Amino acid sequence: MIQSAETVRNAFSAIKEKIEETSAPQVSKGKIILATVKGDIHDIGKNIVKVLLESYGFEVIDLGKDVGKETIIQAAIKIMSN
Repeated sequence: MIQSAETVRNAFSAIKEKIEETSAPQVSKGKIILATVKGDIHDIGKNIVKVLLESYGFEVIDLGKDVGKETIIQAAIKIMSN
Protein backbone atom coordinates (compact mmCIF):
# COMPACT_ATOMS: atom_id res chain seq x y z
CA MET A 1 0.00 0.00 0.00
CA ILE A 2 2.81 2.41 0.88
CA GLN A 3 4.59 1.63 -2.39
CA SER A 4 1.45 2.26 -4.41
CA ALA A 5 0.87 5.56 -2.60
CA GLU A 6 4.42 6.62 -3.43
CA THR A 7 3.88 5.62 -7.07
CA VAL A 8 0.70 7.72 -7.22
CA ARG A 9 2.52 10.67 -5.63
CA ASN A 10 5.25 10.45 -8.28
CA ALA A 11 2.68 10.14 -11.06
CA PHE A 12 0.83 13.26 -9.84
CA SER A 13 4.09 15.16 -9.76
CA ALA A 14 4.82 14.19 -13.38
CA ILE A 15 1.27 15.08 -14.46
CA LYS A 16 1.46 18.46 -12.75
CA GLU A 17 4.78 19.25 -14.43
CA LYS A 18 3.36 18.34 -17.84
CA ILE A 19 0.26 20.48 -17.29
CA GLU A 20 2.43 23.43 -16.27
CA GLU A 21 4.64 22.99 -19.36
CA THR A 22 1.77 22.88 -21.83
CA SER A 23 -0.65 25.42 -20.41
CA ALA A 24 -0.54 29.17 -20.71
CA PRO A 25 -0.17 31.19 -17.52
CA GLN A 26 -3.56 31.76 -15.93
CA VAL A 27 -4.99 34.25 -13.53
CA SER A 28 -5.96 32.51 -10.30
CA LYS A 29 -9.66 31.69 -10.05
CA GLY A 30 -9.37 31.79 -6.28
CA LYS A 31 -7.72 30.11 -3.33
CA ILE A 32 -8.78 26.79 -1.87
CA ILE A 33 -7.52 25.21 1.33
CA LEU A 34 -7.11 21.45 1.24
CA ALA A 35 -6.25 19.18 4.14
CA THR A 36 -6.83 15.69 5.37
CA VAL A 37 -8.48 15.98 8.77
CA LYS A 38 -6.87 15.09 12.09
CA GLY A 39 -6.77 11.34 12.56
CA ASP A 40 -6.64 10.55 8.83
CA ILE A 41 -3.24 9.94 7.25
CA HIS A 42 -4.56 8.98 3.82
CA ASP A 43 -4.12 11.72 1.25
CA ILE A 44 -4.36 10.14 -2.20
CA GLY A 45 -7.88 11.50 -2.78
CA LYS A 46 -6.83 14.95 -1.58
CA ASN A 47 -3.91 14.90 -3.97
CA ILE A 48 -6.17 13.99 -6.90
CA VAL A 49 -8.46 16.91 -6.08
CA LYS A 50 -5.44 19.21 -5.75
CA VAL A 51 -4.10 18.35 -9.22
CA LEU A 52 -7.52 18.86 -10.79
CA LEU A 53 -8.14 22.19 -9.06
CA GLU A 54 -4.70 23.50 -9.99
CA SER A 55 -5.20 22.44 -13.60
CA TYR A 56 -8.40 24.52 -13.65
CA GLY A 57 -6.60 27.62 -12.39
CA PHE A 58 -7.20 27.58 -8.65
CA GLU A 59 -4.45 28.33 -6.17
CA VAL A 60 -4.41 25.42 -3.72
CA ILE A 61 -3.04 25.77 -0.21
CA ASP A 62 -2.31 22.17 0.77
CA LEU A 63 -1.97 21.84 4.52
CA GLY A 64 -1.12 18.15 4.27
CA LYS A 65 -2.56 15.21 6.14
CA ASP A 66 -3.64 14.66 9.74
CA VAL A 67 -4.39 18.39 10.17
CA GLY A 68 -6.24 19.77 13.18
CA LYS A 69 -9.20 22.11 12.83
CA GLU A 70 -7.28 24.96 14.46
CA THR A 71 -4.66 24.87 11.70
CA ILE A 72 -7.34 24.91 9.00
CA ILE A 73 -9.14 27.83 10.66
CA GLN A 74 -5.89 29.80 11.03
CA ALA A 75 -5.11 29.24 7.32
CA ALA A 76 -8.57 30.48 6.34
CA ILE A 77 -8.23 33.57 8.51
CA LYS A 78 -4.82 34.31 7.00
CA ILE A 79 -6.18 34.00 3.46
CA MET A 80 -9.17 36.21 4.23
CA SER A 81 -6.96 38.93 5.71
CA ASN A 82 -4.76 39.17 2.59
